[in-house]
Amino acid sequence: MAGPLSIMVVEHDPNVVSLIAEELADTLGPCTHLECTTKLSIACESLADSEFDAIIVDLGLENGLTSATAVVNAIRTCAPKTPFFVLLERGHELQGMESLNAGADGCLLRDELESRVWLRKVCGAVERRRLPRTRSN
Repeated sequence: MAGPLSIMVVEHDPNVVSLIAEELADTLGPCTHLECTTKLSIACESLADSEFDAIIVDLGLENGLTSATAVVNAIRTCAPKTPFFVLLERGHELQGMESLNAGADGCLLRDELESRVWLRKVCGAVERRRLPRTRSN
């Protein structure tokens, strides 16, 4: 991955945030910026003020929204073109399918975070997004 990477993570579990931060630092080095919050509303405010390369949102958050589609729509309103991934528990794949149908770029299973598969998915989406910008310059 070329260049710094900036990721917004909306997650309530500090252990998951630490794991994501460690994996990013180990793989991409110190050029990665990670902004974290536990509230979707705060994430949307940050997305309105700053540009991120990718967004990861825990679908298990108590955020006042009633469906995965509502979560995706809230993020897509704030960041329509930013690669967006939902984080979910194994067994909640139907929520993941709902998210994909609503416009999420991918699903990340919580129990697979240590495998770095999630990081390949996120970096691949960021590279695909950056590619058109590079070609047009």
